[in-house]
Amino acid sequence: MKEEWFQLSKSNIYFLFSYNIILLIFGILLAIIILSDLSLVVNYSITVKAIIGGVGFSLIGSTIFYTRKLYKACIKDLIISPSDTNNNFTIGVLFYFILRPIFAVAFSVLTILILKGSVNVVTFEETQLNEGFIYLALIFSFFGGYSAGKFLTGLEKKGDNIIGQLFEKF
Repeated sequence: MKEEWFQLSKSNIYFLFSYNIILLIFGILLAIIILSDLSLVVNYSITVKAIIGGVGFSLIGSTIFYTRKLYKACIKDLIISPSDTNNNFTIGVLFYFILRPIFAVAFSVLTILILKGSVNVVTFEETQLNEGFIYLALIFSFFGGYSAGKFLTGLEKKGDNIIGQLFEKF
């Protein structure tokens, strides 16, 4: 049974595969730069290295997940060729796949901010982070990228509750 929401032309499918491969390669390059501690980043702070690596790892996770989703849909013949009357719907599906890696990068930065903020909240003085922070940030960034859809849904639910509670107090 074909998925009603999966409407993409062949050229859109080729574009999305190319887009994801380019982002995957870029993510791998960022990951290699951070993990190998190349001279390009040796003078950067732990936080900056975590952000650069986090962007790379979130791109890796996100592109793996959404490329897999796309090729499985192709293999199972779940994609419908769009009709001319449903052009807006096709644009929505296209942007669904385009924006998820970008969302993953934003979630990675948010995750690193939360990690760094939690360290600072539980200590009395400015804490000096060690390289272990980078590896922790990379792991969380990968899973945040891989689960970008669930991350977005969770933010939506938690965000509504938090905003609602904030406005109730004012």
